[in-house]
Amino acid sequence: MKPSSSSFVEPPFTSESSEFNELASKGLQYGYLPVSDITQQSRLASLGYTLSPCKLFGFDFWVENFNNPVLGPVFRQLYFRQALQHLVDETQWIKSFLHGLAVPTYSPVPTGVANPFADSLSKTGIYGFSVAQAKQLLVSHGWKVVPNGVSTCIRPGMASNECGAGVSAGTALTIPLLFASGTTSLAQEMQAYKSVAAQVGIQINLSEAPFSKVIASKAPSSGPTCTWGMANWGGGWSYGPDYSPTGGELFSSGVRVGFSKVVPETVTLIDNTHTAPPSESQAALDAYQNFMIKEAPVVYQPYPPYQLSEIASNLKGVDQSPYGNLTPEYWYYTKS
Repeated sequence: MKPSSSSFVEPPFTSESSEFNELASKGLQYGYLPVSDITQQSRLASLGYTLSPCKLFGFDFWVENFNNPVLGPVFRQLYFRQALQHLVDETQWIKSFLHGLAVPTYSPVPTGVANPFADSLSKTGIYGFSVAQAKQLLVSHGWKVVPNGVSTCIRPGMASNECGAGVSAGTALTIPLLFASGTTSLAQEMQAYKSVAAQVGIQINLSEAPFSKVIASKAPSSGPTCTWGMANWGGGWSYGPDYSPTGGELFSSGVRVGFSKVVPETVTLIDNTHTAPPSESQAALDAYQNFMIKEAPVVYQPYPPYQLSEIASNLKGVDQSPYGNLTPEYWYYTKS
């Protein structure tokens, strides 16, 4: 019989640094190396750990509050969501903050784990990083853009060169953005986003809170007290046990975890992915994912590995599941 453990304990940590310190003291058999500490990989290797990145079958994003009494009508404008996406410098964020370990996100269909579902557009996207294009979208739709100030709507209305339905004259682009605390790379990304958005007069007011509070902040609400702007819990979404990336639990109507503006075309496209015969299933999924790229119902951001697992050299049988499943019942120990 292979030597195994009689218990499995998952100690909580309040920050990445505290977990790293526990790894460095050899207090864990299985732990996670923060992306920001990737340069410490050789140190942990000398202590007997093996690095094994775990990539999940999912995608990453943050959400806007379409029910915010002031900003909701702004978020509902496609041109504005396009502008928000143009301000995400995924390539640079991956290089500077995520040490080349992440993949860019352009749609709800994953690309970080090899799969038969993602089409070419999900791998390339259409709203590449461009401050100039973000500015042009705002100016051409009735906004007075004030770089490093606050842009305001000066042409209210529903014409193609106006701010859009429900957006009042003088509406200011001051947006609160709450993000999850404790992850250095996420904080760096949000600071970078704030800096870039300022160039087109979008003032992002950052605040951070524990993951649970960020998740709770986006609970369905409406009315004058529904004032949160954008929320980024830093984990995106992974498909498991919903293994087919059709998005029904996220972007359709009447779903418990839905957070996006639901539009009839989205619902129809999702329904088609559920009902198409096998010979047409990929075509239905392509129609859905391409629409979700163009619609930009959320702000897509780079998807890093779920974790950079550090595994003690004498711990065997560890499977890095793309669905995030831990199976310690199969782990066992060797002498070295």
